Amino acid sequence: MASGVSDRFSYVLTHTAVIRHTGDGRTLTKSSANERASGLDRLADRPSEEAVSCDHCAARLRVTLRSAAEVERRRRPYRPLWKVSALLTVLSGWGLVEVVRGGDGLGGGEFLAMAGSAAATVLFGWGTLWSLLLTRSFDTPEIARTDGPEPRGVRHGWGSRRGGRRSVRPE
Repeated sequence: MASGVSDRFSYVLTHTAVIRHTGDGRTLTKSSANERASGLDRLADRPSEEAVSCDHCAARLRVTLRSAAEVERRRRPYRPLWKVSALLTVLSGWGLVEVVRGGDGLGGGEFLAMAGSAAATVLFGWGTLWSLLLTRSFDTPEIARTDGPEPRGVRHGWGSRRGGRRSVRPE
């Protein structure tokens, strides 16, 4: 299997529904998960698929997991990008330190240099984190409903189940 790509993906199907619309444009949602956890084996050269149904609304869904080759192909452009962005972050941070250390506080040029180097440091730092995230992503499944469109306010997705079953509080 390709480096950094998992051989198996375990998931729990989730059902999210809008319960109520509040007056200020927000919505209240409720998410539920299927009782049984599922999993797909990642194949090297083609996607793997599984047909599942939602325990809450009986919707028929198709879960598709990308192949290892497809995940690697999508991740490849971001591998050198984070290194370049990290170098630019360090250089702009060093420039910010030099502007702050060398300034005497007089004049607008120093303020513009400080603001510009601070903005560049933040921008390149964000770019570094974003490209690092993209070098580790694209390995999650896609979920599509096969028996028609999703009803308004309902969405299906996936989640990971941590631990065992929820404990029920005794009455």
